[in-house]
Order: sequence, then C-alpha cells, then structure tokens
Amino acid sequence: MRLPPIIRGAFRKLAKAKQTVTSIAKTFKTTRQTVYRWLKRGKHRGKETFKDKPRQPKECKVTLEVELSILKLRTTFNWGTARIQQGLFCLPPFMLESVQCVQGVNLSRETINRVLARNNQNGYQTEYKRWKFFRANAPDELWQIDFKGPFSLGGKKWWFLVCIDDYSRFLIAAEQFDHELTTAETVAILEKVGRLPKAILSDHGSQFKEQWKDWCSAHRIAAQFAHSSYPKDKGKVERCHPKLQPRVHQSASEVSRLAWAYLRLQKLV
Repeated sequence: MRLPPIIRGAFRKLAKAKQTVTSIAKTFKTTRQTVYRWLKRGKHRGKETFKDKPRQPKECKVTLEVELSILKLRTTFNWGTARIQQGLFCLPPFMLESVQCVQGVNLSRETINRVLARNNQNGYQTEYKRWKFFRANAPDELWQIDFKGPFSLGGKKWWFLVCIDDYSRFLIAAEQFDHELTTAETVAILEKVGRLPKAILSDHGSQFKEQWKDWCSAHRIAAQFAHSSYPKDKGKVERCHPKLQPRVHQSASEVSRLAWAYLRLQKLV
C-alpha cells in the first residue's frame, strides 16, 4: 500500500525526535526498508518533497503486429505458448518464409496465453475433444490397456500391466513384472484371457508399435490410440491406477493375488 506524502514526511520528524526506525515501521505498519528510503530522500537539500516522482510510461510490447504474429504461429503450427515464445524471438528461416511474423520479441508465456485467451485460441481445440464417457455399447467391444511403473519396493522396481473393459469397467488383466514389458509379453497375457475384444485402446508407448499392430490385425482387432494431447481418452484405465498404487507399498505380490481374486469373482478368467 502506498503511503501518502504527509506520512512519508512524518518519518523524518519522528527520526529527529529520537524514534528508532523499527518503532516507526511498526507504528505505520510498513517495512524498515521503506522508512530508510524516505529518510534518505529527506536528507538531500532541495529534494525534501515526499511526493511520487513522475514515471515514464512503459511501451506495451504486445502491439497489433505482435498479436497477429502470435495468432499466425498458433493457427499455422498449432504451437503452445513455449514454442510461440521461441518463434517470436528467433524463427528458423524456412518457417519464416511461410509465416511472416515479427522477430526479436521477448514475451512471457503468460502474456502469450492472455493473447490467445482474448482471441479464443488457448486450450484444447474442438477437433481433439473426441472423448466420450460411454463409448462401448456392449462387453468386449472395447478394452483399454495401459502400463504403470516403475514402483520401488524393497529396493526393487516393479511394473504393472492393467487392462479394463470399457463398457463394464471390469478388470481384464492386472499383472506385475520386475521388468518393463515387451510387446510379446503383453499379447501373451491378453491371449490367456480366452477371448478378445473388437478393439483395444492404448497410448503411443513403445509396446504399441508395428508388432502390436500386426498382432491386432491378425486377430481382427481394431488398434485404437489415444490422442497424445488429450489423456481423457483412456480415462477409465487411468482411474484404475490409483486403486492399485497404494497396495504396492504393502506388498507387490499381494497386488497380483488380490487382482486375480477379483477377476475370478467377476468370472472374467
């Protein structure tokens, strides 16, 4: 809070009356640094005024040209604030030829985000929001699969494979491993279930590359992949992870035992 000039001038009078800086700061509920600054101002002859000095108006960095450049980079490359920040400062020549924008401008990411928000260009765009809560219409129409780990337990690392039915939200598989799974190990676990779905939804992990696509094609399974910028695509299997994670700290083997007991109870295996 700014102190009025009359109080700033009172600091000098109180100091001459043998008041300490600490007591003055406590009386006016301000800091000792503020008291020292205004006492120093009063020591110089001809500068005893305690009014605010005139301030030079700051030139706004976000001109119309800069704002248009931000929108160009956003709509052309679909970049986030960090890349737009770098592009405004120094854009590669081959990109600069296709997108004419200002250069040498140093803006914060918060400022860029405010410009995008003012023009309704921040956040995920409509074409990416394809997630639906009730996606499957019947059991085994769509499975969601994901990996979790590593978890440290007793100085050893553990990984989990979790597969869940999108329609019923029943666990299809919940296996633990002492190493990161390969594609061959993943498909072997799914084949043990005894039935396969029409489609499987996964992320873009290393286990879901060409070998995974070939296996899905051979078993007439549609391999679906979650959008990299929209994690809600796999919301059901993601919500299953917190239920397994607290049990890891109790016993890694207990997690597998409890998970398979639950599957037997649901008559899924």
